[in-house]
Amino acid sequence: MSVVNRIMILFSLIVVSIISVNTIMTFLFVNEPIYISIVTSILIFSIGFLFSRRIMRPYIQAAEHLKKYSGNIITSAEDPLREEDFIQVHVKEVLSAANSNRNELEASKKIIAHQQHHDILTGLPNRHYLNTYISDALNTLLYQNDISLVFIDIDRFKDINDTEGDHAGNMILKELAQCLKSSFGKEHFIARQSGDEFSLVISNSSRKEVEAIARRVMEQLEEPFTYAGRDHYIRCSIGISHSEANNPNIALQRHADLALGEAKNNGGNQYIHYHVEMEESKREQIEIERRLRQALELNQSQFHVYYQPKVQTMTKQIVGVEALVRWNEPDLGMISPGVFIPIAEQAGLINMIWEVVMNEACSQIIEWNNLYGKAIPVSVNFSATQFMYDDLLVEKVKDILYKYDMPPNLLEIEITESVLFSKDSSDKLREFEDMGIKIAVDDFGTGYSSLSYLVDLPIHTIKLDKSFIQMIQKDWKIGEVASAIIKLAHRLNLNVVAEGVEDEMQLSYLIELKCDVIQGYYIAKPLSSSEFRKSFIMDTLPREIEA
Repeated sequence: MSVVNRIMILFSLIVVSIISVNTIMTFLFVNEPIYISIVTSILIFSIGFLFSRRIMRPYIQAAEHLKKYSGNIITSAEDPLREEDFIQVHVKEVLSAANSNRNELEASKKIIAHQQHHDILTGLPNRHYLNTYISDALNTLLYQNDISLVFIDIDRFKDINDTEGDHAGNMILKELAQCLKSSFGKEHFIARQSGDEFSLVISNSSRKEVEAIARRVMEQLEEPFTYAGRDHYIRCSIGISHSEANNPNIALQRHADLALGEAKNNGGNQYIHYHVEMEESKREQIEIERRLRQALELNQSQFHVYYQPKVQTMTKQIVGVEALVRWNEPDLGMISPGVFIPIAEQAGLINMIWEVVMNEACSQIIEWNNLYGKAIPVSVNFSATQFMYDDLLVEKVKDILYKYDMPPNLLEIEITESVLFSKDSSDKLREFEDMGIKIAVDDFGTGYSSLSYLVDLPIHTIKLDKSFIQMIQKDWKIGEVASAIIKLAHRLNLNVVAEGVEDEMQLSYLIELKCDVIQGYYIAKPLSSSEFRKSFIMDTLPREIEA
C-alpha cells in the first residue's frame, strides 16, 4: 500500500470519527430524531471523502510522474524497495537529476551563445561580433582616440582550394588565424570576416603604427605553410580605414573594403589606406558595369577586335596574331581592356565578351584566308572562370569553328596559369588538343608557376610576361631567369613568346637568348582589321619585319 493511500485512509477515519461523535452528541443532548443525525453524518462523510480526493490529487499525480521519469533509480531486482518508501528515498535523486539537466542546459546555452559570436573553424570572433565590437568601440572612443580597421584577404586563395582541396585551405586558414592571434591578439581585436578575409581593430595607434602592423602581417606570411609535405607560399592584400567624426560602423567597414579592393586590383601583396577618391572610383565601376551590360545585351557593335602581330625572331616573319577586344562606348569613348575586363569578370559578363571576340576573330581569319589565300593563326584569350564553370566550353568552341568552317589548327587558346590548377580545366585542355587546337600559357612566371604542368598538360607555348621583358636588361637576375625559362622550354619542345617588346635593345637581347617569337609595340600596336590588312596582309605573307 502506498503512502498516498495510507494518508487518504487516515483522513477518512478522522472524518468518520468526527461524524460518530457528532451523531452521539446529537442523540444525547439534542431533542431530534436519530435518522436526521444519520443523514447528516452520511452527507458530511461524502463531502469529506470527495474533498480529500481533490486535496490529494496533486500528490497522486506527482507520485505517478516521479515513478514514470525516475527511470532505473527506483528499485532493483536484488534489493526491491517498498512502494510506500518511494517518495522518501528517491525524491532527492530525482531533484538531483533535474538539477543536473538544468546545468547541462545552461552549458548548452553558453555554447550556442559562443558559436553565435565566434567562427567555428578558427575560433575567432565572427562578423556579428566584429560589428558589435566596432560599434561599442566607436561609442567609447567618440570623444577620445580614433580606431583603425584593417581588412586582410589572402591573394589567390581559391587556387589553393582548387589544387589541394578544401581541407588544405581550412588548414591554412586555421594556421593563419593562430598566427594573427599569437602576434596581435593581446593588443588588438581579431576576427574572421568570411572566407579568407580577416579583420584587425586597432585603437590608440597612429597611421604609421598601423602601417607597421600591416607590414608585420605581410612579413609573417612570407613563411611557407606546409601541407601534405608541400610548402605553400601565400600573399595577402590589406585595406585600412580610420574612424573620423560622425563615422558610423558601416562606413568604417565599407571604407576598409574599398581599400582592400583597390589593393587586390593593383596586383595584391600590398596595403592601401582608404581615401575619398575610392568612392568616386567605385561609382565609376558601377556605371561602367551598367553600360557594359547594356552594350552586351543591346548593342554589341560597340565592341571591336584588334589584332597584334607575332613575329619570329630568327626569320623576322609574321607567324600569327593575337585577337584583343576594344570597347568604344558612345559617351565615354574608348575604354581600356584593363578597366572593363576585370569588371566583366566580377560581374559574370566575361563569357559574353569572349563570344563576341571568338566569333569576330574566326570570321575575320577565314575572310582573310579566302580573299588572300594566307593562313594566319589567331590567338584568343580564355578566362579561368570559363574553364572552371562552363561545362559547355568545348562544345561552344566546336560550334564556332564549324560555323565559320575554320580549321582548328588556326586557333590558339591563351590561358593564365591559374587555369592549370583545376582537374576540370586539364580535361578540357586535352579535349582541345585532340581537336588540333594549340594551347599557350599567358603571363608565365607571374603566378604560381609549376614546372610539372609543363610536362603533364598539353601546352605548346609559354608567353613571358612583359614585366620580365621590361626589366630583362636592367636586372641581371631577371635576365638569368628569362634565359633559364627559354632553355627549359626548348628542352620540352615548347615555343616561347616574349610579350611587351618595345625597343631594339630588348629585341637584340631576346634574339641572343634564342627566344622564338616576339610581340609588342616595337613590331606593331594592336590594329583594327582594316589597319592590319593594309599594313601586313596586302603584302606577301609571311611578311618580314625589319629589325
